[in-house]
Amino acid sequence: MGKELDAADIRLGPPLAKSAVRAWYAVCIFILLYSISYVDRLILSLLAPTVSAQLGISDTEIGVLIGLGFGAIYALVGLPLAHVIDGYRRVPLVVAGVMMWSVCTVASGFASDFAWLMIFRAGVAVGEAVLSPAAISLIADLFPRDKRTLPTTLYTGVGAVMYSGSYIAGGAALQLATVISGYFDMEPWRLTLLIVGFPGMLLALRLSLTVPEPVRGGK
Repeated sequence: MGKELDAADIRLGPPLAKSAVRAWYAVCIFILLYSISYVDRLILSLLAPTVSAQLGISDTEIGVLIGLGFGAIYALVGLPLAHVIDGYRRVPLVVAGVMMWSVCTVASGFASDFAWLMIFRAGVAVGEAVLSPAAISLIADLFPRDKRTLPTTLYTGVGAVMYSGSYIAGGAALQLATVISGYFDMEPWRLTLLIVGFPGMLLALRLSLTVPEPVRGGK
């Protein structure tokens, strides 16, 4: 009997190990996406003086773009999005949300006035509002009940780190954009928005190709 149980454990071991690896792989992607979301969300704070000067945007309008306008949209769309996330496949929804905010971040680099910049910022807010509810739900289904605390804590902890880290990443992107802007005939602030927007698109594509939808309540 003991030998039979040992053999069964051997047969079950590799699939369980592979399942854990796949789950942690998905968590790593979610963490990277959450980090990128903070950069795309806060990058305009770093670029505000230049954007305000070049587009003729007032301080009040900049405040709307960075603060109240973005935050209100993010909060308002959260409730209907939560209902959608509960009823549909979450991985495609995350991919769609990431693509939306990334495309809108890139598009912001081509904005000509406050109105267009507000439209694109609204798109960033809506896209980002998808990520965390869906990611937390996915983590719950990727891990057994007694293994969920660590990946959930690691994911949510990114917010505290990236609130400051996003300015470091954004500053590096702005520095790079300043160096190479002459090759693209674009203002550095516009090129910065392109630089920080594209990684989300690439990671969304990777997510769609490599992370399958887990069964709801499967563990």
